[in-house]
Amino acid sequence: MSGKLSNDYVHRDEYYQIKELSKQEFRRVVRLPEDVDVTTEPHVSLDDGILLVDFALKVVDEPKAKTRKLEIS
Repeated sequence: MSGKLSNDYVHRDEYYQIKELSKQEFRRVVRLPEDVDVTTEPHVSLDDGILLVDFALKVVDEPKAKTRKLEIS
């Protein structure tokens, strides 16, 4: 997410003039956890000025238990 802000202020008087220009740029970067599926589109909504972004999680296969063969003597 990024954006730019620009403000101009001008004040004129009989003997002088003041002019102020202000420009700002901002960027927000959020790191996502590794289990987030970035290949699907997130669900995005705005509620009372709060941006909500819901991502799907990757489907992870649970590792099968490793078996070992033990000799009994």
